[in-house]
Amino acid sequence: MTKVLLGFMGSGKTTIARKLDSDFVDMDALLEDRLGMPIARFFEEKGEAAFRQLEEEVLADLLKTDKVISTGGGIVISPRNRALLKQNPDNIYLKADFETLYQRISADKDNQRPLFLKNSKEGLAAIFKERQVWYEEVASQSCRCLKLKPRRNYRGTEMKIAYLGPKGSFSHHVVQTAFPHEELEPFSNITDVIKAYEQGLVDYSVVPVENSIEGSVHETLDYLFHQARIQAVAEIVQPIHQQLMAVPGQVKIEKIFSHPQALAQGKKFIDEHFPDAQLEVTASTAYAARYVSEHPDQPFAAIAPKSSVGEYGLELIAQDIQEMEANFTRFWVLGSQDTANAL
Repeated sequence: MTKVLLGFMGSGKTTIARKLDSDFVDMDALLEDRLGMPIARFFEEKGEAAFRQLEEEVLADLLKTDKVISTGGGIVISPRNRALLKQNPDNIYLKADFETLYQRISADKDNQRPLFLKNSKEGLAAIFKERQVWYEEVASQSCRCLKLKPRRNYRGTEMKIAYLGPKGSFSHHVVQTAFPHEELEPFSNITDVIKAYEQGLVDYSVVPVENSIEGSVHETLDYLFHQARIQAVAEIVQPIHQQLMAVPGQVKIEKIFSHPQALAQGKKFIDEHFPDAQLEVTASTAYAARYVSEHPDQPFAAIAPKSSVGEYGLELIAQDIQEMEANFTRFWVLGSQDTANAL
């Protein structure tokens, strides 16, 4: 499945794409290679219509791959491009307010974009406002990335981010996208993720708060509203696709492990295809996948993200078993608003 990063110039698409996959595709660089000249020069000599036609052709080809793609800020201008992107299930819009982006672009003296040089601040603001609607129209996930470069906290050490582990979980995917340079610290349950921030072990904690199918994540909200005084400084919306997996060659499934939300989301599929299977609750979907991989001789399966297949050496039994296609989970980034504003 193609992962497409969208956003205005200065939003950090290339930085995050490189973190997600060192073999990512920089679409602007690919286009310039095809054109044999810089995009700005091609615009001047051939016009925007000719460029958009090639852009559409390249995008259509890239969406047939499993690559991570960093797009140009103007990719959403073309209605054809927007139609193509709407067919892709994993488009991440990297959100940021205009003032933040303008400051980043202005400060980047070594890489001044033609669009920035040719427009006033007011003109850029109008372009940003127009494109923002289109980014949101085609995005399946929005992410306000708090940090785009390695930064140190007030202690002078690299920032640490707590999440519900282990590797391969939906939470892991979210923190990789939002914090591409920071040290990521997995915890075994949501309460411990929140406590890590309370106890000063990490600089931010990222937790799921609500799913579009199953509703609130009670462990998160119960702790935050009754035991903690922590504010959410950012929100991330992640599309959820649940996969059923087991060790290679396993044909008999007697127990299925996963997080309660994932078990509920896949209940209809399980009832139809594995009515006699016993359901076992785990702290996270990725923990379920890891547990199954550690017991290869047992008739076990797990419901987990597709990334857990490669992470734990499993194979897919069934794909996208969630009851509803429109399945999203909201995550909160917990921390200090003052620190977040300084990022």
